[in-house]
Amino acid sequence: MTDIGKKAGGKRPGALPEIRALTVDDIRQSLSKGAADFANCPVIGLVIALVFVVIGLAITTSLLVLHKPWLIYPFAIGFPLSGPSRPWVSTR
Repeated sequence: MTDIGKKAGGKRPGALPEIRALTVDDIRQSLSKGAADFANCPVIGLVIALVFVVIGLAITTSLLVLHKPWLIYPFAIGFPLSGPSRPWVSTR
């Protein structure tokens, strides 16, 4: 009988993942990679940002016109969460 833990990289099934400490160097590396991605193709990033700004302003304006300003905060918190699920955002 084979050991399942050896097949899964030496860890037993259901084991908790290892938590590594986050350092300032990790953050610098992430930011530099993001800046390099943006520098590689800035138009896509700017268009996506523009789309989100326009939709955010439209939501805010419509809530103000409908006299429901108390809904601006929930929409402002929830709307950016829909960004990662947009089908037109490429993950390549």
